Amino acid sequence: MMPTNSDVNVSSGQNKKITQVQKSLLIIYTMVHILAVLLAVFIAYIAQPGSSLFSWHPTLMTIGFGLFMFEAILLFSPYSSLMHSADRKTKTKYHWILQLCATVSILLGFAAILINKVQMNKAHFQTWHSIIGLVATVFVSFQALAGFSLIYNIKFLNPFKASLGTRKKMHALYGSIVFLFGMASIFLSLYSNFVLQSTGQLTWYLLLFLVSALSSVIVNQVSNGYLFSKK
Repeated sequence: MMPTNSDVNVSSGQNKKITQVQKSLLIIYTMVHILAVLLAVFIAYIAQPGSSLFSWHPTLMTIGFGLFMFEAILLFSPYSSLMHSADRKTKTKYHWILQLCATVSILLGFAAILINKVQMNKAHFQTWHSIIGLVATVFVSFQALAGFSLIYNIKFLNPFKASLGTRKKMHALYGSIVFLFGMASIFLSLYSNFVLQSTGQLTWYLLLFLVSALSSVIVNQVSNGYLFSKK
């Protein structure tokens, strides 16, 4: 049975709608990268890195979690990846490079606040922000080791003899948890005197939106790609 003109018109209309939706989604998925850069830029602008030892703490921690780690995870996104056409091996290579940059940045940022506390003769880990930041930093170190065990198949880092597929899923899950701990620490920092005294109400809410948006993107990616996957 030959399709009628009305059928062809309906099909054409549906294709146009799909194309428009795809274009809209592409814009949204591209914007998340801009949001990550904005968060890092805003925090760096507020902190003025180099003005003091403390200034490196918020700057490096935000760049580590909110930019490097965020982009490293997004490389495997079916929607927001900056390397859509690259094969899995290439994505994995750039993933661990970005994660290495994230780890170094986070450790340096953590060291900056530790040394600053010592120099100022202040007590350590007295707030939820600092405690969660400590947990996030420790988790980052363990997650980095887990990543190396996947790349180089280091046996002693796999004591339970888990399969490669299981280890990849767990790495993705724990990676998202590490990221969320880091973002939770950044979220709590918005209530610190440093941020409250350096921002107006509009800027503060913008920072809150950026932190929430980046966290939501990663939760959505990992839950759809691994936790609720039927594969």
